[in-house]
Amino acid sequence: MEITITMAGPSKMRLAFPYNPLVVAFVKGLPGASFDGKPANTWTVPLARWEDLEAKYGAYLSPDYDVHVALDDRPRVFAQNLIDLGVDLYLDGERVIASGAGVSPLLQQEVDARAGAIAWLIRTGRLTERAVGVPLKPWPAPAAVLDEYTARMDAILVKGIKNAKKAEEKREQREAQAKAARQQKGTFQWNQASLIE
Repeated sequence: MEITITMAGPSKMRLAFPYNPLVVAFVKGLPGASFDGKPANTWTVPLARWEDLEAKYGAYLSPDYDVHVALDDRPRVFAQNLIDLGVDLYLDGERVIASGAGVSPLLQQEVDARAGAIAWLIRTGRLTERAVGVPLKPWPAPAAVLDEYTARMDAILVKGIKNAKKAEEKREQREAQAKAARQQKGTFQWNQASLIE
């Protein structure tokens, strides 16, 4: 038996499973659970009841991606903290672009690492505008922000290329020094051998 779980709003899960009187009795007993009726034959349960479901039927649960994101609150806390600190978050397809004072390449890397979850949070209204409390709108990034982001990424690439060239030059220099040392050692050994004869 598989219990398929999808999101049914910001704080509710929808459970779908083949009829089983034991499972129905358990789900029915969860606080806040409600039967969605026919023809769906699904149950709606508060997200807060996840641990109860997992403890009883963990091996049978099949949550979709949205449920995993909703259960893992770390990306939401991270993104909401950025917003509260004055960082603007924009969607560019599946990419999330951070813009504002204090946004560095390192911070953008952290946003990139959580981009899938943050994009989902923005699209589903789980993030709020700072000091207003209304859901953050999934605005596309303005041209100026995209240009700034592109310039930042270009600068990172140029710096990376320069660093790679420097590293290659140092490696070649070390190899040349090692080769010269080996040749000098070989010459010294040859001179010693000729003296012995």
